[in-house]
Amino acid sequence: MKGAKNIEDAHKVLEKFFYSESITNAKIHVLTFWASVLHPDWFAPLHGSSKINKHPINKTTAKLLGIERISDLHEYHRALAILRESCQEIGVNDMVKAAYYMMKVNS
Repeated sequence: MKGAKNIEDAHKVLEKFFYSESITNAKIHVLTFWASVLHPDWFAPLHGSSKINKHPINKTTAKLLGIERISDLHEYHRALAILRESCQEIGVNDMVKAAYYMMKVNS
């Protein structure tokens, strides 16, 4: 993942790990967390649900993103695309920072 030249290559690596049978205890939240550590400009640590307020995905942000919670890569990619588009509009290129501010929406 660290050697990915672009976001598409990084997404392919993320999918490979997500669907790997050799990685049993690390699913979407753990994998996307580490992806965001390696590439904060491409990935955000999006976790939580519309029922919890102290996470990036909370009651308010879940409505904005049109999701209840992120449980698979399809939902993650969809939420990330919406977040990335919003960040581009306001000039933010650090997705980890964006996730941090999402967490503050209902705090």
